[in-house]
Amino acid sequence: MEKVEEESGTVNPVLDKDGNVSVLFMSTKTMREAFREFACETAQIDTNFDIDSSKCKLCAFCYLHPTTNKSEFCALTFLSDETAKTFEAAFLLFKTVCCVPPAVIFVDNKDFNEINVLKKVFPSAAILLCNFHVIKYVKNLIATALVKVEVKDEIMTYFKSMMYARSEEAYNKRRTILLLSVEGVQVRANKKYILLSEQFLNNWHTSKEMWVAYYRRELPTYGDNTSNRIKRSFWTLKQSLEHRFCSSHSIHRSIIHVISFCDDQISNASL
Repeated sequence: MEKVEEESGTVNPVLDKDGNVSVLFMSTKTMREAFREFACETAQIDTNFDIDSSKCKLCAFCYLHPTTNKSEFCALTFLSDETAKTFEAAFLLFKTVCCVPPAVIFVDNKDFNEINVLKKVFPSAAILLCNFHVIKYVKNLIATALVKVEVKDEIMTYFKSMMYARSEEAYNKRRTILLLSVEGVQVRANKKYILLSEQFLNNWHTSKEMWVAYYRRELPTYGDNTSNRIKRSFWTLKQSLEHRFCSSHSIHRSIIHVISFCDDQISNASL
């Protein structure tokens, strides 16, 4: 970390009330300058687990390099937990790396802590949900319904048709069809059964701007509708860690390797 700072990079630790590190934010000079060079309007944010033996969470910020069409990390943050306070500290530090606030931020699920903090720190950004994770969540929810498989498949088809609606009129028509098809159908959520129509209206209809195609048609998503870029980058990073360290590794080794890995990825992408 001293080396990163000596080379004009950014290292910001945030301490909790007991003096322990709750957030460790890092962005090397290479990472920061590559990100700022293109003033990227879209970022993907995700948090991964089991990066080291202490079970710290690694929250990373990823963007699409417009020239190479490759994913690159612009900042990395080790987190002690996923509370709103910790997320806010991490996102505020990420904001200092941005030359302009991102217009679009992709997340993979409806973590209300994370989303609410993102809206607070980046009030002008459109927070979008990954289509893949939306479908996965809804499919798992519908699977708990006490109806025939054929009915579940039909409900899922109606939901997908709403997701890909290209106009507000089309969305509203398909919403009406879905609500008629799930009349009386109950699903298990938060350890109790509730009406699927109620769950949809309270949780999905109210946030349609985050997952329906029509509402993101004018946004600079660069064709992305999922968080696959950062997921793939995390997978590559973890593979590199496992190859470098055959056994459980410390947070210190993780930090060193993660920083080197991300800088190398940017250097290779620029060649």
